[in-house]
Amino acid sequence: MILPVTDPSDPRIAGFLSVRERDLIGRDGVFMAEGEVVLRLVAGRPDHSIRAVLVSEAAARRLSDLLERLDAPVFVAAQGVM
Repeated sequence: MILPVTDPSDPRIAGFLSVRERDLIGRDGVFMAEGEVVLRLVAGRPDHSIRAVLVSEAAARRLSDLLERLDAPVFVAAQGVM
């Protein structure tokens, strides 16, 4: 499900912003992946599930084939919002 985001204070993307590695420690196997190659690899793995995706408008266009198949929410924002 593709969901546009126009406001950086949108609570739906709060978990993506200003994340430090130490914030991710102890999250029961949850991790944050960054980059198109990594997203494609993780999406193709049956032993991983994607909870949510935040991408720029440009990346959404490049990854449209993949993003449309995901069962997770896909938040699309302009670079300035991210």
